[in-house]
Amino acid sequence: MCGASGRKRGLPLAEKIQDLLQNAILDILDYDINTRREMDSRNRDFPFYVMSYVKRGEACLRVGGQVYRTGPGSIIIVPPHTLHDHYKETSGETEFLWWHFHFRIFGVVDAIRILRLPLVSRLSAQDRFEQLFRRYWEAMHGPKTLPNLLRSRAFGLDVMALILEELISGRSIETNLNIPEAFLGIFWEISEPGPEKISLNYLSEKYHMSPAYISNRFKKFFGVAPIEMRREIVFRQAKLLLRTGSRSIGDIARSLGFENVFDFTRAFTKKEGVSPTAYRRTHRTF
Repeated sequence: MCGASGRKRGLPLAEKIQDLLQNAILDILDYDINTRREMDSRNRDFPFYVMSYVKRGEACLRVGGQVYRTGPGSIIIVPPHTLHDHYKETSGETEFLWWHFHFRIFGVVDAIRILRLPLVSRLSAQDRFEQLFRRYWEAMHGPKTLPNLLRSRAFGLDVMALILEELISGRSIETNLNIPEAFLGIFWEISEPGPEKISLNYLSEKYHMSPAYISNRFKKFFGVAPIEMRREIVFRQAKLLLRTGSRSIGDIARSLGFENVFDFTRAFTKKEGVSPTAYRRTHRTF
């Protein structure tokens, strides 16, 4: 692999995890500012993170059998596929600032898995949080222009940065230092799409562990099996190259480790539902 992997292998463990998070991409799926007098949402189970901040009023969150009562300044962050109830017990108004999001490393690995994140916390910089969220909301409701798109992305990242900064400084969140060095090495190795052939047998020989052990433990740490992660990263890179460059499809195929353009075309078409040529024709940006 390229020199970046070697450089990362020389870093202390905590810094390597910080490097992982620096590659995370925030994808906000839905958002709004709502005022509710009644709310009784039961048995919710979403495939994304749910963030809900109480600006004023109160609400309850139930996860597992435990009930969390939230008031002004409280923020909940519920992980994907977590069965929960979110409801009110009083008739007074409660104002929520909320969004649904993914925060993924290389668009594949859930970055929040690298952190120990509490379900319910309280922000001290409430005015700053509300201001940033309002700016994000206004930018998203403004004209659909490139400047507004860039502003909304910037404000969204500012909101996420403020949350993580507060939780880390308040010691409500810690980086997960239980990921063994070998598995961080595997992560960085498979995260760099290139012509190298990477298989479970290759990883088994290099890291002196059985293929099944590597696959199962890697999935436990990162939420996705290593070869599946490699495949997703390769196809994300393929789509980027098809959208933004003039390289031939054969050259792209070779640079990503395919033996020939036919194997690449077959795999890409199976994954995306269209051929690389058709994808480039539809999505090319310049």
